[in-house]
Amino acid sequence: MIHPDSRTIEWMQKVAAENKFHDIALIEKSIRAFSLIESLALSGCPFVFKGGTALMLHMDSAKRLSIDIDIICPPGTKIEEFVNKYAQEYGFGDVKLVERVTAHDIPKTHAKFFYQVTYVTN
Repeated sequence: MIHPDSRTIEWMQKVAAENKFHDIALIEKSIRAFSLIESLALSGCPFVFKGGTALMLHMDSAKRLSIDIDIICPPGTKIEEFVNKYAQEYGFGDVKLVERVTAHDIPKTHAKFFYQVTYVTN
């Protein structure tokens, strides 16, 4: 479970110091990506988790942080409905869907999830 404390500036600074990460904003984006996956799993969304973020969990390594998630859902899945079930609990606001079609006519949906940033850089 992604603990709510992981969205606090204190937690992010502690993790950054322990792991010698210099970009705390990247830590926050990674936590938000994991939070999104957890919220999708809890909501019952039918998906397969793949890509670099999935590999990072499988390899149990945080040497390369990832800020996006790659999932596959059955055609017609309304992912925003699943996200909205836990959006407030995980700190997500609006969802913006961007439909794309590949060169091979494979439908794809990309989504941007918005949240209140904890760590602000100047």
